[in-house]
Amino acid sequence: MSVVEFLLERVEMPLGQMLLVTDEQGRLRALDWHDHEDRMCLLMRRQYPGVRVGLRKAMCESCAAQAMRAYFDGDIAVIDKLTVATGGTDFQRQVWAALRDIPGGETLSYRDLATRIGRPSAVRAVGLANGANPVGIVVPCHRVIGSDRTLTGYGGGLERKQWLLDHERKWRDAGSV
Repeated sequence: MSVVEFLLERVEMPLGQMLLVTDEQGRLRALDWHDHEDRMCLLMRRQYPGVRVGLRKAMCESCAAQAMRAYFDGDIAVIDKLTVATGGTDFQRQVWAALRDIPGGETLSYRDLATRIGRPSAVRAVGLANGANPVGIVVPCHRVIGSDRTLTGYGGGLERKQWLLDHERKWRDAGSV
């Protein structure tokens, strides 16, 4: 079995310790929270079937870590500039690309997202792809809500999802997006 090795950073953020996984080219491969590290590793194994994913400690701070600090300081749009590289299926990557088109501080229902990608009957599949997103916040799955406008599932927890949405709205309304 071949091995692919990525760099892991543990960075303190307002919502707890963030895990950032990048490759040698600086592309973001995964982003999650310390209390969801097992889930992050599982998602990465699913993203890269047939290879063993290794993580080694990053020796210097990545552009991704710098961008995430700026994001939490109010520069919501900085995450739009980060380069992301993921595995996953063609459908998942299509959903994840559409997530990046949802502006900061705004939300979209799963049904609306399915319609946006031209698959209006694939609401459940869109939800599953959203849940398999390995790069939370940057691929903003937290911006997807239920059709009844309620918060639904978020791998980092609903409290974090609410905080992120409130944070983005605050800075959007202040004209920082």
